[in-house]
Amino acid sequence: MATNPQQWIQPMKKVQLSMIDLQAGANLLTFHLEAAEMKDGDDAIYATIHAIRRAGMKVGIAIKPPTPVEKLLKFATQIDQALIMSVEPGFGGMTQ
Repeated sequence: MATNPQQWIQPMKKVQLSMIDLQAGANLLTFHLEAAEMKDGDDAIYATIHAIRRAGMKVGIAIKPPTPVEKLLKFATQIDQALIMSVEPGFGGMTQ
């Protein structure tokens, strides 16, 4: 889970590599609601959604297992994909 999702928007957007006629980058960027929410609540979430759209990508929001789905529903008309994590984010094989 990235703690500052907006910093990844520009590096992930799709670009045309004209020298070899190849496109690289992402069509869709999914960020964790909880990470964006830590900054400025809903304002940060809406700002992240709009920044991803301005970069030409589709938007996804992920939520961690304990987060109520109702928090995600208020953004449902603004996003293209919702991801409900089945485990807490972290490195594979980690134990707490």
